Amino acid sequence: MRILLFPRLQQDIDKFWITVWREMCSALRSKGHNVKIAIAGTPIPGIFDAPYIHVPIIHAKFFRLITFWALGFLKFIVHYSKFRPDVLVLDIFTIWFGLIPAIFADRRRCLIVLDNRTPFYNEASAKSTTRDILFRLYTRLAYNYCQLLGGVLTTVTQYHKECISRDFKIDPSIIGVWGNGADILKFNTHNYPACENRFPWTGKFVVMLHGEMSYNRGIFESIRAMSLIKENNIALVLIGSAINNDKIDIEIDALIHTLDLSQKVHRIPYVPHGDIPRYLSSADCAIMAYPNIEYWNNNNPVKLSEYLSMGKVIICPLMWTFQHVCGTAKCAVYIDNNKPDIVADAIVYCYKHRDMMNEWGSEGIKIVKERFTWQIQAENLMKFIQDIKNNNENIND
Repeated sequence: MRILLFPRLQQDIDKFWITVWREMCSALRSKGHNVKIAIAGTPIPGIFDAPYIHVPIIHAKFFRLITFWALGFLKFIVHYSKFRPDVLVLDIFTIWFGLIPAIFADRRRCLIVLDNRTPFYNEASAKSTTRDILFRLYTRLAYNYCQLLGGVLTTVTQYHKECISRDFKIDPSIIGVWGNGADILKFNTHNYPACENRFPWTGKFVVMLHGEMSYNRGIFESIRAMSLIKENNIALVLIGSAINNDKIDIEIDALIHTLDLSQKVHRIPYVPHGDIPRYLSSADCAIMAYPNIEYWNNNNPVKLSEYLSMGKVIICPLMWTFQHVCGTAKCAVYIDNNKPDIVADAIVYCYKHRDMMNEWGSEGIKIVKERFTWQIQAENLMKFIQDIKNNNENIND
């Protein structure tokens, strides 16, 4: 199939989502599909090395979205008319471009898919804010418009699918699910012998977290937990930085300094995604001490699959999204909440069972191979699309 992907992706602030789409594009192409994807902003080496549609934007606040809608729409028209895709994948910011298939009289041939990987509301707490209410309203408009165009929806978890169906009164049969995954060839601990690792924390029991630093990922709670742990042979390693919010990075560094944890908490501001496996290979376990909020139940973090693929035991909350992936396997050490003392107890528990980390972590490798490779996610997406297309053809006949 010819598949045109036109989500709103920005080189400088959407590195996580670009990773998701890069891996999915690669998996789809490996299955013989012709795939084109658009990415906005000034190209950054190493972020997306395969060919893509470049959308120029103004990188100033308030102008990003406006220039993307304007210049992106022009780019979209050109590439749609030349490529004539069988499947058009948009997101809630670009679903408005879906009018073009109707203009080109391609509405029946080209299936429109609105992919909403994660909700844009309830990101920080269990209580809705004015921002959350506005984004929920905008999401409803996007979903209704997609249905008006005869399109379908995809999301990242079964939980989110059920929420969409219930909250927005949408037929679940037109909502597909394809989760995030891991490249088991890259995220493979056997590629990185221990003798190659020379880090400041070498020789210690290492608890690691990588990715975006934010207030709702348990970063501050994990740091405070380290101040409660008396054992000096345990190190917490944080890889990554905040996106467009220097205040968070400053607060993280200030907390480490205030608690006098410079010897126990190590920060690495940025590591290219391709180098993450080498760092993970030096870890004994991973930590995702996320708050128990609805936002995370609707998610399937990429790093979760990457940790499991590397055979790392994960300290994580007892929530749907983690239970759905790990179940009762020993690769997950569940915590009831992310209060520092609870997190500290979980870290100490893993340390006391450090001789079992490899054995417990092997269960995670099996989980990823069976359910969470990018190839499996590509199969999930294409099966849903093919079923919808077949059903539409039967109705038209």
